Amino acid sequence: MLANLILTQYLGVVMSTPLHLRRKRFCLIDELPVFSESCGPLLEEMCRQIRKFQTSFVFMHQGSSGFPMRQQDPFLMTILDMCREKSLLSPQRGCGVLWEADCIISWN
Repeated sequence: MLANLILTQYLGVVMSTPLHLRRKRFCLIDELPVFSESCGPLLEEMCRQIRKFQTSFVFMHQGSSGFPMRQQDPFLMTILDMCREKSLLSPQRGCGVLWEADCIISWN
């Protein structure tokens, strides 16, 4: 709950900073499903306008099972669609399918 509050406050500050005062920022979010309900709309908005807000993100989560609709979750699909780079980390051999990976890291 505290992490949700901190992230919401951080995103609010970044979004409300006037254009001429904005600077490049980096935000790493682990356990992304935890934040999908509370910060999902703000994260989606910022990812759609990544250059405007000058914030780069790294999103980490362990597969799609933590999301309410699993692979079909709209928030997960939007975040994955908006990210330029995706890294699948898995100790399992031969794992090449997105939702079979043990950990997915996405950044934009």
